[in-house]
Amino acid sequence: MKKLLLLTLLFTLSGCSYFTSEPESVTTPNQETQTESQSEEVAQEATESTPANDTFDNVFNETVIGQDRYPATTLPDSIPISDLRVAIDEFYTEAMPEDEKEMNYDKIDPETIETLQETFSENEVYEPLDITADQISLELDSKTNYIARIVIGMPYEEAEDLIEEHDILVLNEALSQLENRLVLLAHYDEEADTLTPYHLNNSTTSIFSLADSEGETASDSE
Repeated sequence: MKKLLLLTLLFTLSGCSYFTSEPESVTTPNQETQTESQSEEVAQEATESTPANDTFDNVFNETVIGQDRYPATTLPDSIPISDLRVAIDEFYTEAMPEDEKEMNYDKIDPETIETLQETFSENEVYEPLDITADQISLELDSKTNYIARIVIGMPYEEAEDLIEEHDILVLNEALSQLENRLVLLAHYDEEADTLTPYHLNNSTTSIFSLADSEGETASDSE
């Protein structure tokens, strides 16, 4: 439960920060009231200007290649998809080495996906997780990237109860077969009929990571 959401990338890459240190100043009660009122107005305007998550078809604007047995990816409203997409694209564009980007420009051989699926279906270590392997495409840095998608057929917490640090185990297996391609790991909640992305990374760079941390955020853990 130690993975952290990388939404802070958006503010780092844009040169902005919510945590700046400024000299203390003395304010009167009237000034404090006015400042609080202005802050509330700014927060309200920011909220109103951010498109709701349900206005997006899915999280990463991805397209599933072939048949898809799962619903579109979603995130809680507390994680604005519009901001996340900008953050991910900026981070990928500026931080991902060119040779690593090029790994994702060609489609993954269907036989490679089949082999990966056989590993997850037949290996007794992974069998309890009900894993499905397929392929998606999505735009990053104005280019089409082909990415392996690994769907675990239960919520994150249930999978973690079965196998501690299951996500790391599954990602390591996928990456060992896919060289250094990007892999998207998601969890399917059958009861809620939702598909939640938890990781998007290759073996050296994490573009997105969201794991249940019981309400903990990056700032809470520091």
